[in-house]
Amino acid sequence: MKLLSKPICLFSSFLILFFGSCLNSKRISNFNQLKDKGFIDLNYKQSSFTFSAGDLVKINLANVDIQTLAIFTNFNNAGGGLVNHSGFLQLPTVGLIMVKGKSEIELKTEIENLLKDKQIASNPAVEIMVMNKGISILGEVNRPGRISFQGNGLTLPEALALAGDFTGYAKRNNILLIRQEENGLKYHRFSINDSSAFSNQVYFLKQNDIIYIEPNSAKVFTTSQSRAILGFITGVVSLFIIVTTLR
Repeated sequence: MKLLSKPICLFSSFLILFFGSCLNSKRISNFNQLKDKGFIDLNYKQSSFTFSAGDLVKINLANVDIQTLAIFTNFNNAGGGLVNHSGFLQLPTVGLIMVKGKSEIELKTEIENLLKDKQIASNPAVEIMVMNKGISILGEVNRPGRISFQGNGLTLPEALALAGDFTGYAKRNNILLIRQEENGLKYHRFSINDSSAFSNQVYFLKQNDIIYIEPNSAKVFTTSQSRAILGFITGVVSLFIIVTTLR
């Protein structure tokens, strides 16, 4: 029994050390194809956030009467309003308004003017809050999931930092960005290792962007080999148990 168990333990230890050393020796870095010194011209600006279907909106008011304030407070407490598939938002006292494609400043000004026109308030102050601003990052990062943001959006490095950076198994040269457009989804592949990560298509992320980082060949190999090794060890142990039972 001792003669059989010792080789099994030694063989299992060897396999663990072998595959562990393969992972540890793999070079893991970002932006590694950029030169030691250089300049990347970001000759484009981050586009302003604009409303689209599915945005969840709350409205804070000031300089209005108590009744109007209570109505909007109840509206916010009930969860706010959702921009429908046609781009309209239903607001109390104001009614149904088109918000699709408008910025937060444009919507703020429009609501303030509507409150004045309807003689609800003479000098209202409106604050717009979009409750579900965010992007999704999936795959080989340490903290995959939904990442919320304020303002117009996140940059790609900011999103990766919030997601805990890549895992050791991330395929850094074939990252997929999926972006919601008016009539569908647009996708783009890029590498984090070179200047394509700073292009105007990917550097500034937008509302509801999806980033997917697929596993590299090392993980695919490790996963398949681990299954094969597990099956082999299970078979050896099962055989060992049968032999020792029959003796």
